[in-house]
Order: sequence, then structure tokens, then C-alpha cells
Amino acid sequence: MRIQIIKDRQRLHLCIIAILVISTLSVYHSVRDNGFVSYDDYKYVTENRDVAGGISAKSVRWAFTTTYFSNWHPLTWLSHLLDVQLYGMHPRGHHVTSVIIHVINVLLLYLFLYRATTMVWQSALVAALFALHPLAVESVAWVSERKNLLVTSFWLAAMLSYLAYVRRPNLWRYVAVMAAFALGIMSKPMIVTFPFTLLLLDYWPLGRLKGDDSKSARAVYVRLVIEKLPFFLLTIASSVITVLAQKEGGAVVSLNSLSLTSRLLNVLTSYAGYIRKTVWPTDLAAFYPYLSHPVWELIASVLVLLTLTVFALWRWRSSPYILMGWCWFLGTLVPVIQVVQVGVAPMADRYMYVPIIGLFIIVAWGGAEMARKWRSLRSFFIAAAVMVSITFAMYTWRQAGSWRDSFTLYEHAINVTRYNYVAHNNYGQALMKAGLLDEAITHFKEGLKVMPLSEEINYNMWLALSRQGKLQEANSYLMKSASMWFAGDKASLYKQVAIDLLNQKNYEEAISYFLLSARDNNKDAELFNELGVALSALKKYDQALVSLSRSISLDGTRWQPYYHKGLILKELGRYDEAEAELTKALALSPGSQQIKTALDNLHNVKDSKGWQR
Repeated sequence: MRIQIIKDRQRLHLCIIAILVISTLSVYHSVRDNGFVSYDDYKYVTENRDVAGGISAKSVRWAFTTTYFSNWHPLTWLSHLLDVQLYGMHPRGHHVTSVIIHVINVLLLYLFLYRATTMVWQSALVAALFALHPLAVESVAWVSERKNLLVTSFWLAAMLSYLAYVRRPNLWRYVAVMAAFALGIMSKPMIVTFPFTLLLLDYWPLGRLKGDDSKSARAVYVRLVIEKLPFFLLTIASSVITVLAQKEGGAVVSLNSLSLTSRLLNVLTSYAGYIRKTVWPTDLAAFYPYLSHPVWELIASVLVLLTLTVFALWRWRSSPYILMGWCWFLGTLVPVIQVVQVGVAPMADRYMYVPIIGLFIIVAWGGAEMARKWRSLRSFFIAAAVMVSITFAMYTWRQAGSWRDSFTLYEHAINVTRYNYVAHNNYGQALMKAGLLDEAITHFKEGLKVMPLSEEINYNMWLALSRQGKLQEANSYLMKSASMWFAGDKASLYKQVAIDLLNQKNYEEAISYFLLSARDNNKDAELFNELGVALSALKKYDQALVSLSRSISLDGTRWQPYYHKGLILKELGRYDEAEAELTKALALSPGSQQIKTALDNLHNVKDSKGWQR
């Protein structure tokens, strides 16, 4: 009989797992046909030269030492490097990897909740809501948010390891928890709240905060906090690294840009906004601009948060899952709730990927508790859970479609938000790249109506107008951009202008600006590489070789100047020298298909010339 019960339970688990996997893959099925988007994907993958070559000793070393893009997350970089190694720059493979990691997270969440509580249906409902909720779309459908998926995998793995440690404590199980936490830190620093979530788990569902009297209870609390001290030390170290990386990258906004009062008011409205989007997930966008909130909205936000907090405290003994879920939601959002303002977004869908679990726990266990009290409504609660899951799945499928490409992404954001200058600017950039200059200028102007002092939008206006030949009108925008974005650094401005002109194949103008930049910036290896490319395009090969050699002398670890030297030497018929340069380039970037193709073409030419002789 006991064996039969175990077999039935195993079949039930397999059935639930199959439903979770199939439903998740179904709603995210269309993501595989999405492309990369211009919203950070070019920085993380498509135009990131350190990632483009795939996995090599150099790229792995870079992943562990760089704070590029204001973050230290080496495992995230390794994930992107592996994708490039496997799929190249074909977006389908990158998206499939993200969906697979999301599915793994769904199963890890179900497994943890079931093992911790033995409650099958509540655990399954939390996992289903987590899998299908539209707020997860940004993390899954956006290649650049791989870090969010990875950190959650390690977070949940660490929770499972902690569960094993609590039930059978030993050093190796403790080390396993620490290792998973450390891997999470190397994926995304948002996991810094992990030690606090362990204390929440001690409260519920593990029930470790119990004592016979107040004195023994205090002793238990102290012991459990001491048990977490190594985790807190890792949290402090991670926080220091993150703040330094963000400041170095200019991502931390000063109090002069946004007052502390404004930030605190935004905290209140953001918490309330996240609850609303969890319950009613409409008008979701890739970027939400800062908006001034009317007094009634601030008062309503305070009342909602206070009411829910008081209710959770009132039920802390009879329904501990409520306080645990509420504190999970509030606490795990702290690193991104923007008291310390990082970036320009006051809130983002991706920030709810982990915090939303707390709200789902309240819903699932609360629904089960009500179903036990009112048995006549049990069928209603089951039907409601199914209908809500299906509704979320439909919204998720539709929301995933808005990430199909840059055009659909920004158009959707503009349609569902107000004063979205970032969406207008990014949409304008995508249109400009497609050659639709009039349409691009229209969106840049819309962005400038909201943010007239935006350095980037002014620069993009200059770029679009200059491409139309309206140089006099364009220059006024360039000067605004120069005074703000480049802070008087004309060398950097000229270099950026030259690179944009080079991308437009306006080689003569590009060379002029490169030379202007080089007068005050003659130690920039990238500048001399790009100058060499421009000179080569005009068949000024001797000058190009000099410029590329200068680039190599400044930084011999970059493959690009060797590659371009090889191409020029091939054009000059100096095949052995060309092969030597291309071989050096390949040694620096072993996974580059671009270099391999150039070498193959060179060998074909050499063989052909030998046959002719």
C-alpha cells in the first residue's frame, strides 16, 4: 500500500512537472523567432568585441576582471560567450537558452516549495504563476537580461541546498549553500538580500524561530543570525564592488539630479505599482519614465502598503506565510527600489522576477486556507486559479511578441506609457539605422520635448540631420551634446563623430574627425584602428598600415588591427605577411568566424596564384 502511494505521488509530480514545462514553452514559443533589440543587446552581445569571439582564455579572463556596463557579473558574461560559441550571432539560440533557464527556474521553485512544505498544489500554483506571469517576459525575452535568469537559478539552488543543510547539518552542505550564493553574486548583485531571505525561510516554512520562552527564543534568533554571518560578509563585499562599478560607469545618479525626497516618494509609488502590475499586468513596457505623482496616488500607496503590513503582522502566528511572503516581496526589491538611484528607470518589470514569488506564496497558501474554511467554495478557488493562470499565459504570449524587434518594442512602449523619452530616442535610433531619417527625427523631437537637455537625444538629432545634409541646423544640436555629454572633452566627441561617419561610409569626413581627435588623444588604440579602417576604405593602404601598426603598439591584445592589416596586405599581394597578421588575430580571438573566413579566402587566393604560375 505504501509503495503504491509513493508511486502515485511520483506520477503526480511528473504530471505537474510536464504541465509546467509544456505551458511555459508554449507561451514563450514565439520568442525563438525574435531578434536582438537595440536596448543594450548591442552592448552585451552583438557589438561587444570581447564577446564576439566566443570562449577563449582571453575572453574568460576579461569576463572575470571587467566592470564594463557598470557591473561585475562574470558568469553572465560567460553565459553570453558560450552562446556566441554555440550559435554565433544568430539570435534564436540566445533566446532558446533564456527560455530553458526560465523553465529550470520554474522547476527549481516547485521543487523547493514542495520539499519545504510537502504541499503539492500550493507549490504547483506558485510555480505556474511564476512561469506564466507577464512581468517575467522582460527577463526571458530580452537577451541582455540573462543575468536575471542566472541569478535566480543560483538563488533557488542555494535555497534547496539550505533546506538540505537544515535537515541534516554538516560542513559540506553549508559550503554548498555558500558556493551557490557566490555563483549568484557572480551572475547579478541583486542576490545580496539572500541572507535575509534565509532568515525568512527560518521563520516559514522551516519553523526554526521557535523557543520555549522569550529568553530561549532570543537565543535561537541570535544563533540563526550568527549562522548567516559569512553570507552577510559576502553581501557587504558584493555591495561595495557593485557601488564602485556603478559609480565608475556613471550609473549612480547624484542627489543633485534627483532629490532624496523624490526618491523616497518613488519608493512608495513603485511598491504600490508593482502590486498593481502583479494583479493587473497591463501596459507593461521596457522602460517607465519618471513621472510626478498626484497627492492622492501617494496617499493611496501609503494606505495600501500600511494596510497589507498591518494585516501580515496581525496574522504572523496563525498564517505565517503571509508575513513571510510580504517581507520577501518588500525585502528582495530593496536593491532595485532606487533609494540609491542607479540609471534613469524608476521601476522595471525585470525587477519583479524574484520578488513576485513572495506575493504568489501569499495567494497560493491563502487560497488553500480559505478553501479549507469554506469547503463549498473549493471548486470556485480551483477554477479561479486555472482561469487566472490561463489569462496570465495569454497576456504573456502577447507581451513576448512586443519584443520581436526594436521597432515593435519601442512602438509598444510609446503606446502604453506617457512622456517616454527613452522609448522615443531608442525608436528614433532604430529608424535612423534603417535609413528612415524623417521618422527618426520626429521621435527625437518628441524625446526632446520631455528632456530638452538630453545629451544623447541632442547627439542623435545632430547625427540624423547631418545625414540629411542639414549641417547648419545639425551643428546646434552637436554643440548642446558636446557641452553636456562629453563635458568639454572634444577628443572623445570628435572620435564618436568619426565613428558614426565611418559607419555611414563617409570616409573622408571620418578621417578628418579621427585626426582632430588624435591631436589630443594619441594614446587611443581603438581610434587608430578605426582610422586605419577608414584609410583602407579609400585605398590609402600605406597610411592605413601605419595607423594600424600604431594601434598595435598601443595595445597588442586587440585582434582587430591585426585582422585589418591582414586584409590590406592581402590586397597588396603580400600573402605571407597577410597570413601572419591574420594568424595573430585568430590567436587573440580563436572563436571568430570572421577571421577564419578571411584566412580561408587568403589560402584560396594563394592556391589559385600558385596554380596560375
